[in-house]
Amino acid sequence: MHPRPRRRELPGELPGSAIAEVNPIGGYAVHLVFADGHDRGVFPWTYLRALACEDAAAQAA
Repeated sequence: MHPRPRRRELPGELPGSAIAEVNPIGGYAVHLVFADGHDRGVFPWTYLRALACEDAAAQAA
C-alpha cells in the first residue's frame, strides 16, 4: 500500500505541465511524459486514484 499523498498547493497552470504521453506499465501503473520533457517516475494507479479523490474532496468543500 502506498502512503497517502500530501496535499500540495500549486498554481492553476504550470508551463509544460501538460501530459504528452501515458505509457502503461503492466496493469498497475503508468509512466507519464510531460510536455516539458520531464519523464521520470512510475505512477501506480492506486496513487493516482488517491490524488483524484483528495482533489475531488477539496473541491467539494
